[in-house]
Order: sequence, then structure tokens, then C-alpha cells
Amino acid sequence: MILGGAPGHEYDLHYIPAPLRRRHHSQAMSQAANPTALPAWDPPAILAQLRANTCFGHMAEPTLAAFAAIAQWRRLDHGELLAGRGTPAPGVVIILKGAIHTSSFSDDGHEFALSMLEFDGLWGVAAVLDGGGMLRDSRAYQQTDILLLPRAAFLDILDGDPGLYRYFVKLLCSRIRTAHAIIDELALRSLPQRLPRLLGALTAGRPGDDERGIAVAQTQDALATLLGVSRHAVNRELRQLANQGLVGLGYGEIWVRDLERLKQLWHERGAQP
Repeated sequence: MILGGAPGHEYDLHYIPAPLRRRHHSQAMSQAANPTALPAWDPPAILAQLRANTCFGHMAEPTLAAFAAIAQWRRLDHGELLAGRGTPAPGVVIILKGAIHTSSFSDDGHEFALSMLEFDGLWGVAAVLDGGGMLRDSRAYQQTDILLLPRAAFLDILDGDPGLYRYFVKLLCSRIRTAHAIIDELALRSLPQRLPRLLGALTAGRPGDDERGIAVAQTQDALATLLGVSRHAVNRELRQLANQGLVGLGYGEIWVRDLERLKQLWHERGAQP
């Protein structure tokens, strides 16, 4: 369920209906992206963020400086629309904190969750490169800080050095490969197989607490949306994992207590690593 690999904690998910989530959907077709602009970071701070990014970090310093010069630091409130279906992407977004949740709704109100991109993730690459409109709504999940690289200026930099395209082509190819793997998983794997894998993906590489384990940022509702099932089904499976000592459950909180055993479990149940 990881889209593009562990860096960026990007989860490419489902074309399976999840429970109704209409809290913000009524605005989706009419609300333009209007993220709250914050005072600009100084260039060294933006440059440091680009150096630390998985995709940009291997680029030459003059190239990073060019991207830093066009970058805009912005903050999105939880549920705020970054780009709606059919609208052009404002640019390539680097996620610094929080997450961007991308989904669409059927006529009867079922949500189709496609991805949730977290820290270090890149949003909008395909739409910026091909110039097409967004296929789905993209909103902030939790308060989210981003660096926005406006489309026209971003493409000007790439056109000035066409060799830069390979960095983003590699990213898109990785996502296509993962999408094919996920189609297989959706067709062949059950919830008891997919949930341990998702929990492993959500906590891989994160620091943990010696007493409680590694915190999962998503709620049970969010996990249900990502997996395309009901919250009741997720709760049932989580309780079974808790009974085995693999996860801990609290009020609105989930912890992974034994990540290695969780990984072993999804292998035993036949899920792909």
C-alpha cells in the first residue's frame, strides 16, 4: 500500500467504496485552492528542506538554489482543499508536516481513497508535468505545512536543464509499479492480510516509545477509509492484533508494539512485502 516506497510515507490505496465522508465534499467542485500563506522562510531554511527531501536531495546545489528561489511556504488547516477535481495543479508540493489526502466520491456518497502523502512526499508531479486537471480532490489531513513550487516556474527550471526530468520520471515509474502491485493485493488479499501491512507501512522508520510502542498517526476512521472497509471491520481486526500483543489501543490512539512480528504476520498470511 505504499506508493513510491517508504520515503515520504506515501500510501496508494483503493478504488473500493469506503463509508460516507461528506464533511468537506460539498465544497469540492467550487472551492479553489486557497492555502493560508505564512511569512516566507529565509532561503537557507528552504534550501535545507530541499536538501533533506528524498527526490530533490541528490540534485546539484545551483539547481536546489533555483527551486528554493521559487518555493512558497504555506499552511493548510485540517480538511482544507488544496486542489479540487478538474482544476489545474497549483504546482509541485513538498510536504513538511501533516499529510495530503486524495480521494473522490461516488454519486451515492461513497469515498474512494487514492493516497495519503506525508512528510517528504511529493504531490502534484503528474498533473504539473502533463498539464491535465486533477482527477480527485486533495485536502489537508491534520494541520499541514507545505512548500509549493508553482507550476510555470517549476517547468521553467526543468526545461532549462532537461536532465532534471529523470528524477521525477523515476518517481512516477515507481508509483506505477506499486499501483500494479496494489491492484493484485486488492484482488487477492483479505483485510486480515492488508491491515498488518498498512500498519507496518505507517510506522516504518518512525521512532517509538519503549513502553507503548510506535504511534500510528491515523485514526480508526482514517484506516477504514484507506483500506476501503468499515470502521467496525478495522476495529475488529485491531482488537485481534491487540490480543496477540502486536498493537496497543487507547481512546483515539493506536500503537504498534511489535513491528517485526507484525511484518512476520503479513508474510504468514500471504501478503506481499
